[in-house]
Amino acid sequence: MSTPAESERYFPSKKKKPIRGGRLAQLTKEGSDFNRTKSSSTSTMFINSTVSTPDVDELLRCTAIKICIHINEGQEALEKVSFDIFDERINKLDNGAVLDELPSVDDIYQFISIIFDTEQLSAECAIMTLAYIERIISVTGLTLDAANWRRVVLSTLILASKVWEDQAVWNVDFCSVFPHVTAQDLAQLEKVLLRLLQFNVTLKSSDYTKYYFELRGFAERDSRNFPLKPLDKAAAQKLESRSASEEEKARTQLGGLPRSKSLESLTESVKS
Repeated sequence: MSTPAESERYFPSKKKKPIRGGRLAQLTKEGSDFNRTKSSSTSTMFINSTVSTPDVDELLRCTAIKICIHINEGQEALEKVSFDIFDERINKLDNGAVLDELPSVDDIYQFISIIFDTEQLSAECAIMTLAYIERIISVTGLTLDAANWRRVVLSTLILASKVWEDQAVWNVDFCSVFPHVTAQDLAQLEKVLLRLLQFNVTLKSSDYTKYYFELRGFAERDSRNFPLKPLDKAAAQKLESRSASEEEKARTQLGGLPRSKSLESLTESVKS
């Protein structure tokens, strides 16, 4: 039986488990005109792409499996690399205790799912989030652990949503999921993430396709249905155009670093 602190650790304020259909479904039931469903005019990959659909739910489960693999690999690494901005012992997301034990696939799935439920994010964001997580691991040698994985996932998910979503996405939007986090904290989190990525947020359609088939492979090995289709031509163009645009904006606003910067230089830069 989990203690209250442990329960809060994985489920943000007042939500002890994700509600299928999400906040949109709740508000609709309450008679609200709130609507954050996303246009699918530029992509045939996901129609009615909300987390309440079984295909997206399976995508999030497979994404959680891959993130869990990275966390376990981080524990086996001889050299541990972390950054204070991601450490919940320093920058907490909620009032729950920071646990020492590693999260399970279900813990990770629940964490991602409740963000998708509340913010009604497009399914493409899950695959893009994984791409950014692997990129920051590759660039910095970051090792995921019990204390930092949630803030790493959150920061990359915010970045993915800003790149992909048709509607404007603001850091403050995610404060509804984590009431104890300020917009200023999320802005600093985003700033550090971009610098650690050396502002390299451009995603090629080939990158996306690689992760798509890897995640689909997890479902197929478990004989589970994974009905999602790869990006069509229009969606692939959207991905490359928007991610390149977001990279250019980040370099302009924050001041780009040469991609040959050393890890030591990057570490110093994120402190400024």
